[in-house]
Amino acid sequence: MGEHDIKKGYDSCDVRQRKKIKLIQTLSQEHGRTEVLCNVFNVPRSSYHYQLKHQDKRNPDRDALREKAIAIHTASRDSASARTIAGQLSPSGLNVGRYKAKRLIKKN
Repeated sequence: MGEHDIKKGYDSCDVRQRKKIKLIQTLSQEHGRTEVLCNVFNVPRSSYHYQLKHQDKRNPDRDALREKAIAIHTASRDSASARTIAGQLSPSGLNVGRYKAKRLIKKN
């Protein structure tokens, strides 16, 4: 297997950075060495500290949009797709594409 056979973006843990940061946070509570853990998981310490600082912040506009998307989804008995939700939110003046609608419903 050559050097170029591995897809770009894959890492030793094969998880996203937020999951790595949660893992680092859990392990650092036990061992207390965030610097070493950040180096092991290839996460910059500044990114680690930034994520910890901003992890509990909520966006009220996004929450209201999520509630509207969920209401449309449940009104259709959970059969409305992302395109349908985006189409129903657009006439009310909200600029929502199908990908954003998909992410709003996916988190629920």
